[in-house]
Amino acid sequence: MSAKETLFVLVTKPFDLLPKSLAKSTLSMADKVTLAEEGVYNTPAKLSAAGVAVDLSKWSVLWEDAEARRVESVFSHSTYSDMAGDIEKYQKTIVL
Repeated sequence: MSAKETLFVLVTKPFDLLPKSLAKSTLSMADKVTLAEEGVYNTPAKLSAAGVAVDLSKWSVLWEDAEARRVESVFSHSTYSDMAGDIEKYQKTIVL
């Protein structure tokens, strides 16, 4: 059995609606970040301007949520099935 990775973060809100210190700290420790619900409005430019380091290889967007909101995203696309797999794969999941 392989070791689980540590932290999966699910972002469900635009960054400007999150507690800044908590969000920055949590996102900096994340092994994987997925944007869902209203979180799909976050862009690398907005996140970088807020001081969040964005490693595109660790970030994805729930395609169904982005499509429902007519948001185009540069993040890799994931599905609800992918998200469920990530929740099982990682030792901890935090929802922001």
